[in-house]
Amino acid sequence: MFRRTNYLLAEKLLKALNVAEKPSVAKTIKDLLSEGNSKSLKSFSKYNPVFQFNQKTKDKEYEFLVTSIRGHMIDYKIPDNLKNWDMDTIRQIYDITLERNLMEDCKPLAKNLETYGK
Repeated sequence: MFRRTNYLLAEKLLKALNVAEKPSVAKTIKDLLSEGNSKSLKSFSKYNPVFQFNQKTKDKEYEFLVTSIRGHMIDYKIPDNLKNWDMDTIRQIYDITLERNLMEDCKPLAKNLETYGK
């Protein structure tokens, strides 16, 4: 009888990271797709768990990872000179480069995405 080893199984799995907008949606996705065969992985956010399960299609087997974020993770900073714009400065808004910042309370969520998205 042929028996797959964990090494061979891991070699054939394709990985899919699924990111829901809310933790409750991630849990629902996990419940529906895993058919009760999932496990929780280490999450860097106490409010956004990471679930793992395997799913087989016709000819491929996938490792599904399901997690969530919450709303917007990036904050955009408008330059101080354009915060109180008027009709004279409105055209400048189209040419500015916005500074993008990861919101401080979203750093654990970003760490989840960086870790499990590899």
